[in-house]
Amino acid sequence: MDDIRDIKLLQEALVQYDNLINRPLLHDLGCLCVTPPLTCTTPIYLLHIKTLPANNNSSYFSFILNALISLSHALGYFLFSTNGKISIYIGVKGECSAAFSLLQNGLLQSFPGTTFEVVFDAPKFLTDFFSPTNCFQIASATVIPNTTSTTPLLTQFSDLMGSSSDYAAFFLAHPISYCELSKYYDELCELYNIFSIFNEVHFNHMHGLVKNGSTTITNCDTDTNGGSRTETNGTNMAHYQNSHTTTTISSGAPCPYLNNNINLSVLSHKACNHSHTDNASCAQGSTFNNSHAHTHSRFSSENKTHNHGINYSAQNICVQNALSTLSVIINRIQLLLRSTTFEYGAYFFSSCSETSIRAAYTFMGLASNPSTYLGPTLVNFWSPDHPSYSLILDSLFRFEYPKFHSPNICSPFHNTTFIQSVELLSSVYFPIS
Repeated sequence: MDDIRDIKLLQEALVQYDNLINRPLLHDLGCLCVTPPLTCTTPIYLLHIKTLPANNNSSYFSFILNALISLSHALGYFLFSTNGKISIYIGVKGECSAAFSLLQNGLLQSFPGTTFEVVFDAPKFLTDFFSPTNCFQIASATVIPNTTSTTPLLTQFSDLMGSSSDYAAFFLAHPISYCELSKYYDELCELYNIFSIFNEVHFNHMHGLVKNGSTTITNCDTDTNGGSRTETNGTNMAHYQNSHTTTTISSGAPCPYLNNNINLSVLSHKACNHSHTDNASCAQGSTFNNSHAHTHSRFSSENKTHNHGINYSAQNICVQNALSTLSVIINRIQLLLRSTTFEYGAYFFSSCSETSIRAAYTFMGLASNPSTYLGPTLVNFWSPDHPSYSLILDSLFRFEYPKFHSPNICSPFHNTTFIQSVELLSSVYFPIS
């Protein structure tokens, strides 16, 4: 039985779902080009964290992050591991120095006993670190940090990486506008509505046969008795009278001129007839009929109906999986719309490719939540000989995400995720003494 729904609409929705949720282009960023970053002079302020005591109420710092991101363009967090020693730097990018003051006061209030130093020559620090001459191997992890672990993610990460290799981790967060997030939410809801049409289809095939028959038998008997009598009386009288008279006179004389004799005969005949007839007739008759009829009818009918049908339903497993994933992500975006939302990226650097790749996969494994799918979690890698290597470093130097572009897409995109402030805090909180 044919499906009357628009299969082309389903195919288009599956493609859009793949682009929005699975984001296939993220799986091979090494084949894509990077758009040069915009030249800007927005200042970046840095703090060198000397000590950060552990605090059971560390989640309170998420409030500071919410306020901080509203005053700045970006928040950057550096973790360096050099010869087994951990160094932490945190910075903000923005025109307003109030954001930097808020960061300092927020650290002191949320983590009493914290000590830090202001990096006065932040541009030099950033230039030295993001210089292509360092020949770092760069790896990025696209992941949403989970908040289920009681042990800070960076503490676990540092323990797993050990002290035998030098590396650096850079976490970058940008604020996401409500309009941008709302647009993404609307696209997801539209996809969900389309998939709902194709989630399950019911087929119903019916066949029916109806037979109607009837028989009528009628017997009719009719008896008719009748009679007729006629009496006629008549009189006929006729009178006839006939009289005639005949007179004949004959004579003969010679004719001298003709030498013949002329005979002359005179006949006189007179007749008279008279006839008279009288007829009289009288007739009297009577007729009678007696009729008797008897009718007997018998009617019988037979109706037969036979119906049979097939009912079955079919489900599209691809659509069901898409609906399940969309439902989870839509609920998450609803939550993000009610709070401060960040665009988040994690990057790892090392002079050894094995170390940077291991760092990215280690962090991704610790941060991801395998029980819930909210999008792809994956790692990408760039070596110094990659054509876009210097552009990636230049973008990160400016606290900007590398913008990747492809001939098949309309606008550049980032290898980032959307997170809340508590998730951002989970990924950067690292107590040190």
